Amino acid sequence: GTAGQVLQMNSGATAPEYATASGGGMMEFVTRTAITSNANNVTFSNLEANNYHKFIFQGIDSTDNGGEDFCHQWSSNNGSSWVGSSYYSTLWQTYSAGSSNNTSMTNGSLIRMADGFHTSGTDEGLHGELTISNIGNGQRPFSWWHTVHKADTTNVVRSTVGGSGLMNGDNYNAIKFFMDAGSITGSSYAFITHYKGIIS
Repeated sequence: GTAGQVLQMNSGATAPEYATASGGGMMEFVTRTAITSNANNVTFSNLEANNYHKFIFQGIDSTDNGGEDFCHQWSSNNGSSWVGSSYYSTLWQTYSAGSSNNTSMTNGSLIRMADGFHTSGTDEGLHGELTISNIGNGQRPFSWWHTVHKADTTNVVRSTVGGSGLMNGDNYNAIKFFMDAGSITGSSYAFITHYKGIIS
């Protein structure tokens, strides 16, 4: 075989053969960003058009630990500037203590994915995933996610599920993750991994 090919069975199922991998909605690894020092944000640019993109979070924490929210914004110029309005979202959050709440946003300046970082500890932090669609095709982009993190001694575990949309259609090609206060804590446990899937 050659670089990038996969090993598969032939059409008669009689022998293996090398072939070029097809898209067909399969997820493909793009990059993994290790957050080893405190960062104001983590940005992924040049998001390939006509793909959906998935980001896996591990060990994301806040330097302030005072109730910050983990957020994201989109860009149509590879991060030279970020859209600061017209975000719509809803978030359902449940707590290990048994309570829950719903938060919605209309025409907001950013998208909040999880809140309540109170001395969570970088070896624990936030874990989860986010998927976005309508990238680079001039349509309104949408995102949906699930996260879990240690919050405080009362609500030891907080779990969130949410979805959002940006009401302005454009050729979006970058996403930025950040805390609404403080920075993302650098540690040997903190990563964001990017995958893409071809829409076909």
